[in-house]
Amino acid sequence: MPHATAVLTDRELAAFCAQAGMLLQAGIPFSDGLAMMQQDTQDLQGREILQNLAQHCEDGLSFSQALAESGLFPGYLVRMVSVGETAGRLDKVLAALAHYYERQQAAKQELWAAVRYPLVMIGVMVLVVGVLVAKVLPIFQQVFAQLGVQLTGPAAGAMRLGQAFSSAAAVLAVLLVLAAGFGLWLWRTRAGQKAARSLWQHSIFTRRLSKQLATARFFSAFALVLASGMEPERCLELALPLADHPAVEKQVTNCQKRLEDGEDLAGALQAEQLTSGLFARMMSMAFRTGTADNTMQKLADEYAQQTEQQLHDRILMVEPFLVAVFSVVVGVILLSVMLPLTGILAAIG
Repeated sequence: MPHATAVLTDRELAAFCAQAGMLLQAGIPFSDGLAMMQQDTQDLQGREILQNLAQHCEDGLSFSQALAESGLFPGYLVRMVSVGETAGRLDKVLAALAHYYERQQAAKQELWAAVRYPLVMIGVMVLVVGVLVAKVLPIFQQVFAQLGVQLTGPAAGAMRLGQAFSSAAAVLAVLLVLAAGFGLWLWRTRAGQKAARSLWQHSIFTRRLSKQLATARFFSAFALVLASGMEPERCLELALPLADHPAVEKQVTNCQKRLEDGEDLAGALQAEQLTSGLFARMMSMAFRTGTADNTMQKLADEYAQQTEQQLHDRILMVEPFLVAVFSVVVGVILLSVMLPLTGILAAIG
């Protein structure tokens, strides 16, 4: 069995959910279906995971319990499967999860494509500035010394920076390697992803986006449960853990209290600022026409699209910012060299 800190990729999770959904639609028990999937899997780690899941199902555990017991699947996936089992809509849940992780994979690829160029720019900027302050400026310092000119002001500061950079180059290289290792830990381990999720939820730059995404997860789960015919109070109870965000969970809990006090669902969601007035009115009408689950899913998709667009816009702002910083730094270094040189040429002339 793979170590519990291993992380399955979004592509692997999407494929697993899609295949599990096919088994369910075909009426094949999960214990037999997982054994069939194991035979078709070439990867040794994947075969071991499927064998373990099949054994848990044969031992009488439900599918969600088997997933939780393995310790390898995200909590969101496990909770969604549990909700699907309770609501009797596991086939819809598995299809939705496959779509969700496919979209996650596409979003991560788009994110990497967006940040790759800024990261290259940062590397080039550090390299160019390092060469300027560590190699080029000392040459000018020697020339100025031979001409009897002492560097002062910004030029002297840049020169001292260059000397410090040269002496600390090895330390900086080690720090860069550690930073790269830390990034891999955040990306590829369960503990790292938990730490990254906490940072994502509480950082001043991303906490609003984190809340919007958590709200989208909640409404998506709510729509699936609502389509099974359950009462809104029960739907809120089942969908609550899917938010996985303290602020959203508090809002949903307050909604439950409002429903207990006799308030309608649309009004409660609007009062807790989980939805806008427009969507609240749409929801109120949807409950009258029997299309509340579709309206909820549209609301979830709207939140997810807004979050992805805002994240993409913020990433696009990085490139011009880096260009501006790079231009200012290089300009200061060039001026620190050219101003004394201009003074010398003026004196000679």
